[in-house]
Amino acid sequence: MSSTNLSMSENALNARLREKLNVENVKLWTEPFYDPVTKTVVDSEILALASRYAAELKFEESVTIETLFLLQANALERIAERVRNYKPSLREGTFYS
Repeated sequence: MSSTNLSMSENALNARLREKLNVENVKLWTEPFYDPVTKTVVDSEILALASRYAAELKFEESVTIETLFLLQANALERIAERVRNYKPSLREGTFYS
C-alpha cells in the first residue's frame, strides 16, 4: 500500500472514530478513560472501547487502539494548552495592577 493510500485509510479511520465518539458522546479525556486525580490514562477502558469499535466498524483492532490513544492524547494536549493560556477575566474578580 502506498503512503498516500495509507494516509487516506488513516484519515478515514480517524474520521469514522471521531464520528462514532461524537454520536455516543464519548469523551476520551474524562472518566472512565482518564483519571483526573492521578492524571493517567485508563488503558483497560480505551482497549475495551477500541475492541468494540473495531468490531462494529470492521477496522483492525491494533490500528483502532492506536488511533483512540492518539485522539485522546490530542484532546488532553488541547486542554493543557487552554489551561496554560488561561487568563482570568475581570468578571471573575481578578484585577491586574
